[in-house]
Amino acid sequence: MPERFLREFHCPVCEQSVFKDFAQTVASLRTAGMLRRVEKPDEALVIELLATSAARLRCGECGETGLQVSEARDEFDWPEAKKCERCKAEIPAERLEIFPDTKLCVKCQSAGDAGVSSDEPEFCPRCGSLMQLRQAGGSGLARYVMKCSDCGMSA
Repeated sequence: MPERFLREFHCPVCEQSVFKDFAQTVASLRTAGMLRRVEKPDEALVIELLATSAARLRCGECGETGLQVSEARDEFDWPEAKKCERCKAEIPAERLEIFPDTKLCVKCQSAGDAGVSSDEPEFCPRCGSLMQLRQAGGSGLARYVMKCSDCGMSA
């Protein structure tokens, strides 16, 4: 007998998955008055019966009538592809499987973790050279200022 279905059946009220295995499903359908004459039903028949009668079947957890049918997620299904919010590159499906809420690709996330800014570089308004982040002198808490790499102007 099949071990899993191609569809999932769940209660819209308590959101519990209702039919988890084939034997439980066949028993529930027989209790509801279906499959009484078929001793060993095949998976296609059971799925078709569930799909057509889901609206009148009861949830075993909360007792509500009316189940919802959706496609079952295969263990090899990957989440939908996303684009990185910074560089717009496609985030690999494997990363989305592990971190489904991630918004950055590995490269941008690593750069952010290392403290490298992904923003556009700043240039000196006086000479146009690249500005650098440098630690300001003094005791106490560390402070940082932007300084020009050529003329030394602070921003």
